[in-house]
Amino acid sequence: MIRYILTIISTFLITLGVYAQGGTPSRYNVSYLNMAAGMPNNFADDIFQDSYGFVWISTHGGGLVRYDGFNFVSFGLGSNGISLRSNSCRNVYEDYFKRLWIAFEEGPQVLDLNTMQPIVPPCENKQVEAQLNKALKNLCTRMYCDAKGNIWMVSINLLTRFGFNEKGEVNSVLSINYPFNAPDLGLCDVYRRGTVVMCNDGKVSEFSVKNNKLVAKDISKMFAPLDYRYAGAIISYHGKIWLATNRGLFNSAKQQFHCTADDHSLQHEVVTSLAVSPDNKLLVGTLCGVDIIDDATGSIEHWNCNSIVNPLSSNFVNSLFSKDGQIWVGTETGGVIKLAPRLLQLQFYQNDPANPGSLAHNAVNAMYAAPDGGLWVGVVEGGLNFLPPHSKSFVHYTTANSSLPHNSVSTLTADSRGNLWIGTWGDGIGVMSLKEPGKIVPLSVDAKHQRLLMFVGALAYDP
Repeated sequence: MIRYILTIISTFLITLGVYAQGGTPSRYNVSYLNMAAGMPNNFADDIFQDSYGFVWISTHGGGLVRYDGFNFVSFGLGSNGISLRSNSCRNVYEDYFKRLWIAFEEGPQVLDLNTMQPIVPPCENKQVEAQLNKALKNLCTRMYCDAKGNIWMVSINLLTRFGFNEKGEVNSVLSINYPFNAPDLGLCDVYRRGTVVMCNDGKVSEFSVKNNKLVAKDISKMFAPLDYRYAGAIISYHGKIWLATNRGLFNSAKQQFHCTADDHSLQHEVVTSLAVSPDNKLLVGTLCGVDIIDDATGSIEHWNCNSIVNPLSSNFVNSLFSKDGQIWVGTETGGVIKLAPRLLQLQFYQNDPANPGSLAHNAVNAMYAAPDGGLWVGVVEGGLNFLPPHSKSFVHYTTANSSLPHNSVSTLTADSRGNLWIGTWGDGIGVMSLKEPGKIVPLSVDAKHQRLLMFVGALAYDP
């Protein structure tokens, strides 16, 4: 066979459509990031991606971990290289000046992402420096960066805001007390104006700066009665504020979602985390897996350890993170589950002697994808095979049931008139109208040229 003929044992056909079976998680490739993969601990409290693209995993027991898509770098106590102050990391957030603000249970710490060294951020003056040093000695449960670039820190009964000038120097440190301490309090700048919303002790407040002081505005009336609940996560989604509380999911349209006997309800009453999926659905982390809510239809899809496709490694979900088409799930006992989109779905076609609708033989020389979605395949000693659009069965055209010149089809090409030109390896060329499949007419030429066209390695249409 001449070099133009490619004979392959297996033929893969690329399907660009969405893989629909099994719900949202099944449309992704899954990776399980845990101690077996190189993480120092399986308790993943939070997940964050910095401006350089590195993913930071806050673990309880293993400290802070950086993941580059292949390898893990640990920043926990006793680690080789940079060792930060604690192995109990709650979360991290990056400011506008390439600094990572880290919430450790023992207190906050700031990491310069350019030098990869712990620092105390520079201050505008001595007074602010004293305020910053005092604030950095507090215990810490959460960090957050608002839409204006301010960093917010949640401590025990204290909310602190750090402001910056254009050089990245801290120019203000403002604090306000809140009355009730919860295990975990979420923050979110839902209005994108440099304020944060927090739900604590059944009260929803928006914190902002007035006259160089932090003040709280009660916005609880936007929600159904919360009855001493607190929110571990808050998000803006479809123009509504959503609260992940210790007793159900609430939003500012006064909707509420709970765990009931109904299969179309939450899997657990304790809601820990929220994120928006790449296909614009609400991801709800609970202590019994992830619920996926379609706000347009009200449907709820469950994803947990028992899911048939891409199951969770643990149902105790601590955090959710969605960015750049990927979904990350941090769990308490199973590490991190990463979902990456399936860009291509490969479907394998081969000869099956028991299936007359399969490929005639496995040696394939040529393929032509028609504009209508049909696929024409030239097979060695198998004739011309046709896979109609949306079909899984091939139609076979051979010398026995058509005017195909030879059963070894070596090359295929189409002209601008809707004809398929069929080159064979042994008896010349046939021409067929794509509108009349199977009606093949052998190309008639004089004897001299017929001899030259017996073995056709390639055909090309020149308009």
